[in-house]
Amino acid sequence: MKISVIIPTVNEAENIAACIRRARLCPSAQIIVADGGSVDQTISNARLCGAEIFPCRRGRGAQMNCGAEAAAGEYLLFLHADTLLPDGYEMEVERVLSKQDTVAGAFHFSVDDRRMFFRILEKAVTVRSTWFGLPWGDQAIFTTRRAFNGAGGFSEQPLMEDVDFILKMKRTGRIGLASSSVLTSARRWQKLGVARTMFLNQLFLISYFAGVPPERLAEIYYRMPKSVHAKWSTFINNNQGR
Repeated sequence: MKISVIIPTVNEAENIAACIRRARLCPSAQIIVADGGSVDQTISNARLCGAEIFPCRRGRGAQMNCGAEAAAGEYLLFLHADTLLPDGYEMEVERVLSKQDTVAGAFHFSVDDRRMFFRILEKAVTVRSTWFGLPWGDQAIFTTRRAFNGAGGFSEQPLMEDVDFILKMKRTGRIGLASSSVLTSARRWQKLGVARTMFLNQLFLISYFAGVPPERLAEIYYRMPKSVHAKWSTFINNNQGR
């Protein structure tokens, strides 16, 4: 078994079957669902699709580490449940990771929404990933078991675990980019609105890099107060470095 696909889930019954079916385009892939306590049909749907189920402590970083522990593959691919892998993804993983000094990689980013905003967003993500070597979790990050263990896996912080992981990996080698794209659901933009979601995403990143602890960011993320826009600058100033 050469590749293990690890999918962290919490109540993803609507998405998990399609996600697993695409992952199973590689017949030899091990498909692991690292579940953080779903109370809907996520586990039964995943099991029907042939995935291995591992109950884990909730938290995306903790769940992905749990899945990586159970993985048998030489390559580890971390996939969001609302994201679909492209045809031939396993060959892309092997091609990217076979390059000298490359310790991790990811796919190009695309969204299942036809609006022009998302085409602009896709281009911006390509620039960030190509020029700066900074792909995030919704691009299906992959690495070797050796590099993953060498970096200490994912931080089990409540948010930005993918950012933290990529920054750790960049300190040890190169981050590559596959030639094909994953397809991500537009549900989070549809839920909060395009402008609001984009605004919050950028503010969270800026705040994280400015030194706001992920635990503080999680308080805002999960509560989403109506006044978050107006209070954000004060929030950063009061919590930086804590």
